[in-house]
Amino acid sequence: MLFRSLPAAGRYPEAMSLDDDLRRVREKMAALPSHRDSGGRPPSDPVAWRPPLEEEAVAAWEAGHGAALPADYRAFITRVAGSGDWPHHGLIGLGAADRDKTDAPDPAAPFPFSPAGPLTPADETAYRGALGRGEPDRGWIPLCTEGCGMDTILVVTAVDPGTAGTVWYFDVAHDCGVLPMVHPATGAPLRFLEWFELCLDARASGEEPCGSDLVPPEFLPW
Repeated sequence: MLFRSLPAAGRYPEAMSLDDDLRRVREKMAALPSHRDSGGRPPSDPVAWRPPLEEEAVAAWEAGHGAALPADYRAFITRVAGSGDWPHHGLIGLGAADRDKTDAPDPAAPFPFSPAGPLTPADETAYRGALGRGEPDRGWIPLCTEGCGMDTILVVTAVDPGTAGTVWYFDVAHDCGVLPMVHPATGAPLRFLEWFELCLDARASGEEPCGSDLVPPEFLPW
């Protein structure tokens, strides 16, 4: 699969309007259907979103961790919502621990993988070596978890500058690997707002993807 190159994390593609994207996402969040229980029945309460973060708090996090947040994610958490009860078990707030992880990632250490070179168990020796060196826990922050070690992460620092700002599927608990998420129509690596809007659209249509379904099938071990 060919991947379209992306700008560095701190930039937003000129062809896109960040303000327009935020406005569209806000509208879709407001119209988001309520969670449904295992029987398919909606509860009484809609999805809860936490208030946006203060600019000073986000700047302090960046300074303290030595990492700059991707522009679209930074705009979302300071202008739309800081966290929420969805997708999956909830959008994790900046600096909050992923309840599924015992070791916190280091967002300042460069993420060593790229969309064309993800971490997969196809080469068992290389895969185990990367795990032993702690490579999967570099350069990202958690976005949400499905539970049981199946997480969605946002790369903030990377060896490949174009990889910073992209969204990945993280599942080493089941030896699936650390794999890029791509747009189903274009095959391009997903940035935060693109991923989040796909999740909103899927939920509005009665589906619940936003996980391994967005990973190129050739990277999946099944």
